[in-house]
Amino acid sequence: MRLWLFFTQPELLDWIDELEENVSRMPGTTVGIHKYGGTQFNYGGQEFAHVHSNGLLDILLNKELKRSLMTEGKIRDHHVFKNSGWISFHLQHQQDVTYACHLLSNAYERAKQK
Repeated sequence: MRLWLFFTQPELLDWIDELEENVSRMPGTTVGIHKYGGTQFNYGGQEFAHVHSNGLLDILLNKELKRSLMTEGKIRDHHVFKNSGWISFHLQHQQDVTYACHLLSNAYERAKQK
């Protein structure tokens, strides 16, 4: 994945690296390989988000926060788990990284409370 991104979309690779660095600074988190490809973010051994090689970031929030954020129009329902707390957000521009870090922070705080 990384080699392909290096040649085709080097900026996306940089953005994914920024997300990894951001999550790695959160106490108790680990970063690994997601079972369907991409990078998985965990807290306490439980997944709270993952990012696919195409820049699709899937994050587990609670349903209430998900509904609230969806009204802003920046995120969408998860592409598979529609009736859950999972959301999808696509990294398309450099400024999307800041919002993605905000979303990851919310998911991290939720994961810590469990």
